Amino acid sequence: MLASAGVDTTDVSTFWRRMAAEYPQTIKGSYAASHPASGERWANIEAVNNEILAKKGQGLPLVPERK
Repeated sequence: MLASAGVDTTDVSTFWRRMAAEYPQTIKGSYAASHPASGERWANIEAVNNEILAKKGQGLPLVPERK
């Protein structure tokens, strides 16, 4: 959604890493604990961002492929 709105997603993984460091309770022991563990989460964020950048470079619509 951010990329479709024209927001630069280059540092999106950095943002989420900083968020996890500032608010570690959102990773474990809360409603957000159902999300993937940090390593898997960062890998997914990087993969999605790479997909976005590739599609932008090819002029393709930003329709998600990853599930």
